[in-house]
Amino acid sequence: KQLCNEYIVIGAHMDHLGVNRISVNGEERLQIYGGADDNASGVATLIELAREIANNKFLFRRSVIFAFFGAEELGMAGSWYFLNRSFGEVPNIAMMINLDMIGRSDGENRFQVFTGVSNLELNTIVNNLKMRQASIQPVLSGTDYFPSDHRMFHEKGIPIALFTTG
Repeated sequence: KQLCNEYIVIGAHMDHLGVNRISVNGEERLQIYGGADDNASGVATLIELAREIANNKFLFRRSVIFAFFGAEELGMAGSWYFLNRSFGEVPNIAMMINLDMIGRSDGENRFQVFTGVSNLELNTIVNNLKMRQASIQPVLSGTDYFPSDHRMFHEKGIPIALFTTG
């Protein structure tokens, strides 16, 4: 009962780049970004996690918030709004887990987790996950190579974990 007023935020952004106009041999053409990986893969995983956690909620001591952010591609405006205007209990957020572009795991695109170099406890947890027999084994990444919603939380000093395949 002491931890029920602390929150784990699990999020994914719903937008993607959409369309872009490019010049091909002097002709302007429309380039379409379908968004299956960025970020329908994260949204689909978030929906499945919500279903599983709802069925096993008795295992969780903290409350879990499933956040579907908009405007990530426009400077993470949705997660900024959540933290600065929408959610009044930001100091009670214990961690943020971000699911962004997790649909292309293969030889070159490893399933990675970025936790921030200063979070040794969380890094230990991720490394222990690799020891379990599972079809997906995350690799701890020391580099956060692209901007996404987790950065808004990290800037507020909230521990983060970005799951991605790049």
